[in-house]
Amino acid sequence: MSANQLTEIEGLETLPVLRTLDISKNNISKLRGLEQIESLKFLNVSLNNVQKINQLKFIENLPLLTEVDFSVNPLQCCKYYRQQCLFHMPQLRMVDGVEITSEEKVKSENLHGFDTQDREIIFKSLLPQEVYIDRRIAMIDDVPPESDNEGDTPYNSNVPAGVHKRNRSSTQGNTSLLSGPISKSQTSSQAQG
Repeated sequence: MSANQLTEIEGLETLPVLRTLDISKNNISKLRGLEQIESLKFLNVSLNNVQKINQLKFIENLPLLTEVDFSVNPLQCCKYYRQQCLFHMPQLRMVDGVEITSEEKVKSENLHGFDTQDREIIFKSLLPQEVYIDRRIAMIDDVPPESDNEGDTPYNSNVPAGVHKRNRSSTQGNTSLLSGPISKSQTSSQAQG
C-alpha cells in the first residue's frame, strides 16, 4: 500500500491477522481505520502528513504493536514527540527506526507526572515542615493542546507544510547540514549577524 497517493485508511478490518503494514509515501493525515487491527506488530507511516499526537489514539490500544515509523511527518515536530509516543504506546520497542531506551520510558512517565505522588510522599517524610513543589523540568502541561479540527495547525505552526525540522541533537555538534563543519569564525559571525 506504499506510494499509492492514499489519503485515508479503510477496509483493513477484513484482515484480522495483518502483522505488518507499510502505508509510507502517501498523503495520510489521520490514522482512523487502524484501531481494529489488533494483530498489527509493525506500522510504517513514514513520508505522510500526520501532524497531531492525538492521532495516536487510533493505534494506542493495539496490544502487539511494537514498532512504528513516523519518519518525515510533521508529527515529529511536536514537543516531546518520542515521549508522547511512548506514553500512548508503552509497549513500543522502536520508534522511527531507533530503539527505545529504558531512560526514554522513564522520561515519558515523568513527563506525564506518574512519579509526582511518590516524590511528594518521600519529600514530606524527609522534610515534613516544608511545602512540596513539583520541580520537573518537562511537563505535559508545557505541550499546547490539540484539537480534532481539520483546519487547525499543528504545534509548530511556523513550520510550513511539507517542511520538517531535524532534531536539535543532530545539529548540536557544530556541523551544518548543508556545508559540513562550521568554523569558529562562522559561528561568531552568525552570532553577530
